[in-house]
Amino acid sequence: MKKIPGTQGKFAIVDKAKKKVAKKPAKKTRGKSKSLHPSELTEQEKSIILHQKIHAVMKENPEILCTLKGHDDYEDRDFGMCEAAGVFRMYNEAMSKHNLSFIPMAVEPTLGNGCVLVRATYRITDITTGYFETVQSCGFGMNGQWSANTAQTLALKQALLNTFTCSWPEPEQFRDQVQRVAARTFGPAQSPQQISEAIKEFFGSYQIKGKKK
Repeated sequence: MKKIPGTQGKFAIVDKAKKKVAKKPAKKTRGKSKSLHPSELTEQEKSIILHQKIHAVMKENPEILCTLKGHDDYEDRDFGMCEAAGVFRMYNEAMSKHNLSFIPMAVEPTLGNGCVLVRATYRITDITTGYFETVQSCGFGMNGQWSANTAQTLALKQALLNTFTCSWPEPEQFRDQVQRVAARTFGPAQSPQQISEAIKEFFGSYQIKGKKK
């Protein structure tokens, strides 16, 4: 027993031991929640995740430079091309990084006289969730025995560039030439007639045949 000053002669027991303070429950943080297993995600959630990854690839690769020069015999002009190998390399790296796959599901060739037109369907898949979307494209080849290969290569290249909305600006040295040719070939008054004639001439030259019924 010890007399405590200021208690007006009353006595009180003072516990010299340290009082134990009860720990307060930890506050919940607003951090990222634990990731769900793919089987626990809804179809809408899987779709959002896939499109977020597509958007990430778009932001990382907004443009590809033209590295090759081609010549259009019909319009007698030069134009720039982005090499297929460069496109495949760029998107192979980007899609591998974001766990995406891009594979052909159907390839439908139409044979002509020395040319091949290919219509292709591709599937872009988020391999972490299994959710996928389909993409369609086409390509044209007219280089003899390599026509089918060229058509498939162009179809895949265009599918990748269009899916990720990548731009391939025309090189400066060709821009004036392209504008002059376009203004001369497709004038305001003659456009419908000239386009119609060009289509007839094109199909007449290559004699593209449709599928037999």
